[in-house]
Amino acid sequence: MPAVGEAQQAIFDMGHVVGEVARTRHPDGVLVEGGPFDQDAMAAKTAELIGRGGPPAIFEATFEHERVVSRADLLVRAPGGRWDLHEVKGSAHVKDPNPDDLAIQYWVLTGAGIKINQAGILTLNRDYVYQGDDYDAQALFKFNDLKADARAKQSEVTEKVEELQAVLRMKMAPDIDIGEHCSAPYDCPFWEHCTEGMETLDNPITDLPNLSQKKKILLADLGVDVIEGIPCDFKLTEQQAHVVDCVVNNRAWASGELGRVLTRVEYPVHHLDFEAINPALPLYAGTHPFDAVPFQWSDHVESKNGGVEHREFLHEGSDDPRPAFVESLLENLGSKGTIFIWGSYEIMRMNELATEFPKQTKALAAATKRCVDMCQLVRKHYYHPGFHGSFSIKSVLPAVVPKMSYKGLDIQDGEAAGRAFMQARAGTDPREHRRILQALRQYCGMDTAGVVAIRQKLARS
Repeated sequence: MPAVGEAQQAIFDMGHVVGEVARTRHPDGVLVEGGPFDQDAMAAKTAELIGRGGPPAIFEATFEHERVVSRADLLVRAPGGRWDLHEVKGSAHVKDPNPDDLAIQYWVLTGAGIKINQAGILTLNRDYVYQGDDYDAQALFKFNDLKADARAKQSEVTEKVEELQAVLRMKMAPDIDIGEHCSAPYDCPFWEHCTEGMETLDNPITDLPNLSQKKKILLADLGVDVIEGIPCDFKLTEQQAHVVDCVVNNRAWASGELGRVLTRVEYPVHHLDFEAINPALPLYAGTHPFDAVPFQWSDHVESKNGGVEHREFLHEGSDDPRPAFVESLLENLGSKGTIFIWGSYEIMRMNELATEFPKQTKALAAATKRCVDMCQLVRKHYYHPGFHGSFSIKSVLPAVVPKMSYKGLDIQDGEAAGRAFMQARAGTDPREHRRILQALRQYCGMDTAGVVAIRQKLARS
């Protein structure tokens, strides 16, 4: 099994922290400690704590039924010798796999003889406003009652357990075709193993933008798996037809309006990008779980004479970045000039900031009206075979301007930028702090330098 990546590890780490905060809802609870190979000892400790006179809540209570082991995040005593089963999730909503997870827990616990009073999932409450001190764990979480759903799934769980245990008894791995189940609800860690030796398609039909499931099935029935094999009379959208033509003839396509829409600007022309964090547990007073908190902007500003100046802001402290972010941003943008962005992210963040900082509402609203989504312009007016169906700037930039690439940068995407900022915020090593900040500047600067280069190149198309 491949090693856990940084992004996945960050999710795991946050989940552990959220779980620890959830335990403070029951200050007299007891944690059943142990690792993945301590299940027997943990189950024995749980049985000891379950008895009369035990604690009012048990964390990581461990049970086994029919060779299936389950650890309950929170098991809370209820009247009449019953228990409340609460699973903790570091998300704001119940997600698709969560009810199945709870149903399995319910199956194991009831099979082990535990009488369940409540069964549900604790999610983070988006209405909770952090006051800047200790978290109010009662208000921070929201209980989602899923007991009826868990009970309704019990026969399904029994069948699935029998099916999976039959697989475990097999001497050879089952022969299962690659499909959408390999990435839903999660990416399978055995993808590389199962696809070893398989031919990689250069232009699969999935590169067609907005290809419906119905059309995927129709093409599969025709035996078509690459764009070059799509029949000429197969019904496609106008954009999909452009993509097919580009791939088949290995050439780019540009609409007759592309140059005009890219040069119809007011100077100075800004090319703007934001980076932000979305902490599950709010860090700054007045924020909610998962609020976006911008901490960095980059702007490449083109003057009428063609000169380009790079301006930037990066918050370096552990206090709330937003006041300094807003002040520096508005001073930089002024009141004139087209603002090119890639996607709608910057507009969404400015709209949020306009609500959070009423004194700057008017100026931020005016700035959003000057924004032009470069990504949408490219979607409408240009395609290159090197895009491979993606209009992410990470795909568009190297295809349009081959000499520019994100390769070699320590930070490769926005999520990594957020993790880096959090690392710098919490770190104590000055040298590492400087290294991270420099990597953030390089990444965010590449985003806006890339928009300049794409716009200038396509304006000549």
